[in-house]
Amino acid sequence: AIRQDVCAIPNVNVPITSIPVNTYINISALAPANWQGGWGTAMWDPQTDGRLVFARDSVGAERISKFFTANYDGSNIPDLSAPLDAGNGPLQVAGPMDWSSAGSEVVFTAIDLQGYWNLYIMDSDGSNLSALTAGAVYDDAPMFSPDGTQILFGRQETTNFTYDFWIINSDGSNEHQITADAVMDFDLNALGYDWSPDGSEIVVNGVNSMNGWAQVYVVPSTVTAATYFSLRRLVGRSADAGSWIRDFQPAWRP
Repeated sequence: AIRQDVCAIPNVNVPITSIPVNTYINISALAPANWQGGWGTAMWDPQTDGRLVFARDSVGAERISKFFTANYDGSNIPDLSAPLDAGNGPLQVAGPMDWSSAGSEVVFTAIDLQGYWNLYIMDSDGSNLSALTAGAVYDDAPMFSPDGTQILFGRQETTNFTYDFWIINSDGSNEHQITADAVMDFDLNALGYDWSPDGSEIVVNGVNSMNGWAQVYVVPSTVTAATYFSLRRLVGRSADAGSWIRDFQPAWRP
């Protein structure tokens, strides 16, 4: 099985390409021996300086994930959560996780026994795990709004395998689609989106319906699939005559 590790570089005062591999600290390899698989999912803990949280999978036929916390130097690695099960069987973490702005909640994607990807949320101490989305879909890369009340994510349908962006409240209510691009034939890992610092707008990867190019658009955070095309505004590059462009991974910074 492919294993993705979580590594740290204690001091970066030279170009990363100049840092010898043997100076990396392989943090996830220091987890208990029976928790060594995984997708390499990790984030810095916003409540504790110098600590991070990462997910590992059990070793063996049954894949179930658990979260651990550790210092950046690889020391002090206690369990953060129990093996993940929201009541319908074991879950395997798959992809990025995100913290609420207050650091009180964590949202992530996990695979259930049927192979579907849904969103799950838990308190930052690993308690109160619950499902946010459900069903035969592939939900991925959730991102809290700045005020922590909403979660932006990508969804791929299993019927036609098209991909669009959705929003759901952090309490699981008001799940709704906000784009209508029905993206196909793109590397979904390349697409991106982000909230504006005040949460009033969202930047997304969209498709130019005239030429099929992937471009960057900004929409109000109140947008719906029905209003998406009328409200979006292009912020990406324009192509030179006779050329084409693909812009990916937009991010918003203060």
